[in-house]
Amino acid sequence: MSVPYQKHILFHCVSNWGHNKPIVPFAAQIIQSRPNVIITVFTTAIIYPKLLGEVGKLATGIQEDAKLRFHVIDIAGPVKNPLVPLLQFEPTFKALHNGEPIKCFSSGKEYTDLPKVTVTVIDPFAGYAFEAIRGITESSTPILTWYTSSAGNILRSFKKPPTGKLDVHTLRYGTERELMPRMGDFLDPIVGAESSGRGIPTMYDYEFFPQELPLLASIFLESGRLYMARGEGTLVVSASSYDGAAMEAVKEWYQSLGKVIYPVGPLSLPDRSSGQSDKANHPVMKFLDKMHSKYGDKSVVYMSFGTFFWPKNPEKVWAVIEELIASETPLIWAHPAPFCQIPEDKLKLFQDNSEIALEVQWAPQEAVLSHPATGWFISHGGWNSIQEAMICRVPQILWPQTADQPQNAATLTLSHKAGFELIEVRTGENGTRKPYRFKDSEPAQLPTFTVEAVRREIREVLQKLKGEEGLLVRKNFERLSREVLTSWDENPRGEARESMEMFLKKDGAPQLQSVSITPPSPSPEFVFAMVSQFQNLRTLTLNDGLLTKTAQSATFRSLKELDLRRIRDASTVLTLLTLCRECKLELFSLQFSRYNGSVWEKIFGFLSSQWSRTLTQVDVDYIAEVDREADILDCVQPLCSLQNIQIFKMRFFHSGSSFCITDALISNVCNAWPNLTSLSMYSFGYGQCPTVASLKTIYERCPKLKHVSIPFDITHLPPIKHSDAFLPSTSSHKLECITIFVENKAVLCTLLAHGSTYLSHHLGITFPYLKDVFLETFFTMPEPWPKLMEMIKGLGNLEGGAPKTLERRHICDDQPQVTNGGISVNGQLQAAHQMVNKYDNATSQETSNNDQSPAALPDNVTQHEEPSMTIESWAATFSPAPTHFPPIQYHVNFFFEDLGLSSDLVGKLRRIGATHTHILSDRPFTLFRDFELSEKDAIAVITMVQRYFGVDVA
Repeated sequence: MSVPYQKHILFHCVSNWGHNKPIVPFAAQIIQSRPNVIITVFTTAIIYPKLLGEVGKLATGIQEDAKLRFHVIDIAGPVKNPLVPLLQFEPTFKALHNGEPIKCFSSGKEYTDLPKVTVTVIDPFAGYAFEAIRGITESSTPILTWYTSSAGNILRSFKKPPTGKLDVHTLRYGTERELMPRMGDFLDPIVGAESSGRGIPTMYDYEFFPQELPLLASIFLESGRLYMARGEGTLVVSASSYDGAAMEAVKEWYQSLGKVIYPVGPLSLPDRSSGQSDKANHPVMKFLDKMHSKYGDKSVVYMSFGTFFWPKNPEKVWAVIEELIASETPLIWAHPAPFCQIPEDKLKLFQDNSEIALEVQWAPQEAVLSHPATGWFISHGGWNSIQEAMICRVPQILWPQTADQPQNAATLTLSHKAGFELIEVRTGENGTRKPYRFKDSEPAQLPTFTVEAVRREIREVLQKLKGEEGLLVRKNFERLSREVLTSWDENPRGEARESMEMFLKKDGAPQLQSVSITPPSPSPEFVFAMVSQFQNLRTLTLNDGLLTKTAQSATFRSLKELDLRRIRDASTVLTLLTLCRECKLELFSLQFSRYNGSVWEKIFGFLSSQWSRTLTQVDVDYIAEVDREADILDCVQPLCSLQNIQIFKMRFFHSGSSFCITDALISNVCNAWPNLTSLSMYSFGYGQCPTVASLKTIYERCPKLKHVSIPFDITHLPPIKHSDAFLPSTSSHKLECITIFVENKAVLCTLLAHGSTYLSHHLGITFPYLKDVFLETFFTMPEPWPKLMEMIKGLGNLEGGAPKTLERRHICDDQPQVTNGGISVNGQLQAAHQMVNKYDNATSQETSNNDQSPAALPDNVTQHEEPSMTIESWAATFSPAPTHFPPIQYHVNFFFEDLGLSSDLVGKLRRIGATHTHILSDRPFTLFRDFELSEKDAIAVITMVQRYFGVDVA
């Protein structure tokens, strides 16, 4: 089923790579979250290939989606000066707004069917774009600003009023000849004043210019002050865990203006690009491997000032490099800046010390930082470099140049104690003045800013790296990195993910379509009566609210999405559902709310009775008070009458022993919703987990499923054998991504390191188009499992994207035929008696078959020391039963449904068996208590169970 595109987001930044780079990871998060959103980026020829390179780092499944919904368009060709307005923006946006074709200069592709833009996200330094959008759309299209640095820098740089020296016409249409001579007009006067603010380290104003540089982009400062807070809000690529009080101060400022700040940092991508083999052969990676084998973990210093910055006088750069080499510290120096010129004697220095030092113009920075040999990063303190360092947990030695970098360095080193800053390396009139941190120092303690002082400083820093101070800085940086990275957590939802959801729920129409209510607020009765009057309201979010009966006069008729969080009062939820009964709800979300079982039954019953045909997405945290022992199947059953669910997410929090995700639950869900495209279920309980039988269920019953997140029993997987009748002879299932929940971090780490041969066989054969496998615990983010993907690809099942046929044999010629996942035995009792004879016959046949050599088995599968007739192969002679030694409830389904027992008896037995997961224990196991069977039937069943389980049955 195709999904109509309901929102078109346009991004545009000036031609500066640091401003554009975070767009791709943010777009990837949106694409994964919303199937109805497309994203377009207007850019120039110099940025175009770099953005496509970032797209190449996305996981394969997201890349495929991005090809359809993420468009990078070069609207201008080569642009020499990013400080000058991009005159091509206005006519291109006008054509897009009017539904006319637009052309990409770099690819030559013509776009003819892009929908009208519903919201724009614009660099505040691109004032020409602001003015063009407002003029063309008559201010009907919302504009949000896109700021790729910290909230503290917004406070320091852009809260001040503009100088007023730049008129709008010049900002919109000014030429290079008009603008460049005026760059000095927009600089703040440097008077030696203290600069500070909430959450911002105090510095002198001249410290923001620590290096003598050939150019100061002061027009950006003026443009930022004009437009930073003039949009509907700002997407800031930072996090409160980094900015602290500064983020709170920015939020308060924006709130006073009636605006919204959306913290969406960090935004950076691990490198999964198709050129991984090329990177592995890159001289930098070979050098890192060599240093790692010789010097160990965290031994290499990586040095780079980014793609643009380079000191006007590089004498101090040479001094630092010479001292690093003299100390025999392994060094990689990358210098992609166009201004960098290296004398011959300095190149010879690297050639003479190639065993410990490497010089390259460009290095794959994310790959370098993620290598275990990399220990420290000498950086200019650019915001993207800081984010990449955080993701890879590599602390920095900071050498800031200009712009936001001096404040970034001060925040990391002074506020968080999570880095070192080089002071003696400062140059120029402003850089060589007394730093604020030396305000009360004696003259002998002041920096002298000489080359010799630089040499002394770097030697001292190298000593600190090896001592307690270095250990403390690393520990602080790793802690800060962990806190920042939780911003994109899903459960509980982190700050960045929450901000993205808030942003996406604002559809950008002039009429209000989305509202979020968070106490303290005005009278709830007034609020609901008010918002119910908006005829175009589509999304309602309520956080921790209390609704009284007098609010029932409000009625919602056009609502599509109802998102409830932390609603402690159950009557409020039920009242809200009643108020929405005339709507055609498509999405229902209820998170972080605790009720007893009867309340959950009412909520689920209301959903099923009111919106059985319209609901397509359900997202629920089932937090149940322990008022009774409930079966997880009973809890979910009321939802199964919903007819069109495509996305189902449910998390279970309950102390009951039967609250585990099981094969039976997966079976019920897949039977109920064959059109599922995304399924996510997990709980705190790991007493039972889905087995390979659930893979079969997904394969047979949900052909459209693309993403699955469930617990899975990896520790008891059987090997693949040709006798496994369960396996499909050929598979065309298009499952692309599976996330497996495991019990704890220790299990996760073990699996990441070693993989799982048997699991790779099951997944590779059943889902030949699988592109990503992730591991996750209840308290961690999903982590890619490259080891397993390597094993899967090694099977050869993914060659050319087409599945291979699995050749297999049957143990018995008289194996029952399988139809629709069931057994054609018509429930006759004689099938039970025949099973015993089949067991004996199959045992002798399997013994002879096992004489084949191990080479006849699939690759990477070793024979186990087990009886010649395995439980798995015996089960295969009767039905496509689970090939894993499963929990007792599976044996209930296998045996007793074949015996023709009533569904009530089977259900009771399943609930009894669910509490007995260790069926191979030495103690006797009472199975048929409270059931009435004839003596003949009981003897037949007991005989089968004894032989199948190897346990005593009373």
